[in-house]
Amino acid sequence: MIVHCSIYVLLDPRDGAVRYVGWTTNPRRRLREHVARVRRREDALTYRARWIALLLGAGVRPRMEILEEVDPEAYAARERWWIGEYRRRGAELTNLTDGGDGVVGYRHRPETVAKFSLSLRGRRMSDEQRARLSEV
Repeated sequence: MIVHCSIYVLLDPRDGAVRYVGWTTNPRRRLREHVARVRRREDALTYRARWIALLLGAGVRPRMEILEEVDPEAYAARERWWIGEYRRRGAELTNLTDGGDGVVGYRHRPETVAKFSLSLRGRRMSDEQRARLSEV
């Protein structure tokens, strides 16, 4: 059972600028996932992924700070509030939406995960896809 959700920001460690607002039930794992997805090029086309790739290329990683911990029922509203607040402050966020997306505690069944994995194995990228990934 999930006891709480953490609303967090990802910051540029070089200047402390807030670049992303998100939520998670496991902050340490979520930060590792952000970085690992970029390294595996699973998330290469989002603004957040490009920003993280630039950091990694400079030899640094994003820093995470927890803003607040909330009940699972409140995470969406609080994430939206924080995204709005940082946008009002002029932060150049990499968030693509106003927040509140996602489902707390949802896990795909193992069969579904296996099916996704199989569908991606051996997949060839077009020259256009490769060019976009190399821009990161």
